[in-house]
Amino acid sequence: MIPNSISTCACLALLLPLLSYAGEWVPIDEVVSDPAIPLVDPEFDEVDKRAAWQVGPTPNFDGKLLVGDVDPDNGDILDPLTGIPLSQGGSGLIIDSDLVEIAKTGNGPEWALGVAGGQIVYTKYDAQQRQSVARSTFDGSVWLSEILVNGQNRFTPKGSRFAPDPRPKAAYFGYVNGPMGIELRLAARILGLPFTERVSTQQLRGGNFLPGESAFITTSRSAPGEPYQAYMWDYDVDVLQPITFDSGSKRQSPEVWFAPDFGDDLVCVTNVTLGTFGVGRVYRRVDPLDNFNWVLEVEIESPNPAKPFVGSPRPFVFEGKSYIVFMAEGDPFTTDEADIWIADLDPDPITRFYRKVSNDEPGIRLDPETFVTTNGPIIYYSKASGSILNLRRAQTGIVPGGGP
Repeated sequence: MIPNSISTCACLALLLPLLSYAGEWVPIDEVVSDPAIPLVDPEFDEVDKRAAWQVGPTPNFDGKLLVGDVDPDNGDILDPLTGIPLSQGGSGLIIDSDLVEIAKTGNGPEWALGVAGGQIVYTKYDAQQRQSVARSTFDGSVWLSEILVNGQNRFTPKGSRFAPDPRPKAAYFGYVNGPMGIELRLAARILGLPFTERVSTQQLRGGNFLPGESAFITTSRSAPGEPYQAYMWDYDVDVLQPITFDSGSKRQSPEVWFAPDFGDDLVCVTNVTLGTFGVGRVYRRVDPLDNFNWVLEVEIESPNPAKPFVGSPRPFVFEGKSYIVFMAEGDPFTTDEADIWIADLDPDPITRFYRKVSNDEPGIRLDPETFVTTNGPIIYYSKASGSILNLRRAQTGIVPGGGP
């Protein structure tokens, strides 16, 4: 059932936590970084149990790229040299410098996964102070960092995240000479092969690679003033087509995964703004040979009527079942107070599983990420503490063999 009015959505939001989950779960939510040092939006490599993040620039030092190990049992982020958790005085290993501040790029370091292991892609300044796409790779003993060949005047890379991929990829933005002058364009390439770069002929926003395929799912619009829809860009042949046509503006990069809930079909989730509320919508690819045919399967509402917008929906899979972690927020266009929730993909909103995993303290919360430990999935997110964003870890209550 898809709500078709604000009142329906609000009523469901009021009923869902009361009917199914009131009194059954008390959030377990704690700081896992040094409270005195900002740690914003780390990204995780679940294959090799590592985290990467960026600090600065600040008045005291230039931008640093750091990595840490992740405890596979409890999700503590550990100093790679000492094994001490960051929350107990450990620190990350600095592997590069001169990174461009996130305020300029809009995103920090990202993992690109493949059969040779995870590598990190990010934006840094070259010797001429040009924003450039760089990568760091681990050779088994040390991290090696380099600016990509022809990586200058490119920024905000996003890596492919398909561990069996023999040729991991990166997409990023850059400026080209267009019919209207200098124009922003999205490009994609196989890492290590600069001649494979393909540049879009239309303006696109951020997104994600389809696992193991030469296609990128993003958002765009057919004309100024039209709502943003999800688009598929086959960059090998530069074919771009919309794959959603329904109401609302698709606000953030679609996230893609193989969903066991739908026979391991490829699905994506994105958040959709609908006037005074917003939802997360899950679409399924109908035919693996046709990247442009997708259908709406599930719509996830915010369970909190005071925070009616779904923000940053991201999937995770555990023991043959998909879940979405998301922010319930009051205003999607400002940095506002938000709560962190998880939900499953039950198409019926009355029987769907919802759980708030962040605690009841008010505050600005950002960038929920999932890491699956041996004891079940946990959620990381950043929360403002005064002028510092600390990293927090929230338990999901989803455990091996026991479900939620």
